[in-house]
Formats: sequence, C-alpha cells, structure tokens
Amino acid sequence: MERSALPGAVEALRAALCRGGGARPPRAPSASRCLREGTKQQAVLILLRRPEGATITQVIEATG
Repeated sequence: MERSALPGAVEALRAALCRGGGARPPRAPSASRCLREGTKQQAVLILLRRPEGATITQVIEATG
C-alpha cells in the first residue's frame, strides 16, 4: 500500500468500526457475562465475588 493511500484506508476503517453493524446485539450493562468453565478468569471472579472477598495470596494460589 502506498503511503498516500494510508489516510483513506484509516478513514475507511474508522467508518466501518463506527457503523457498528456487528452480528451481536448490544448487551445491557447490568447483564452478567457467561464465563468459560474452568478458566483462571472464572476462578478469580468467583473468589472476588465472595462476601469476604479474596486476598492476593488466595488469587495466586487459585491461578498457579
């Protein structure tokens, strides 16, 4: 791609991103997300959502 074509390509990309014609409908901010089972992220979130919370040591132990 020539350097002179770069600004046009950037503008086309920005326009495509702003159109928002994605396949997914917008998610309500209050809706919870589905987490994949058995991931480190899920383990950390389960710990942090407990009423007593979690210490960094507990998070490290849970995630290895």
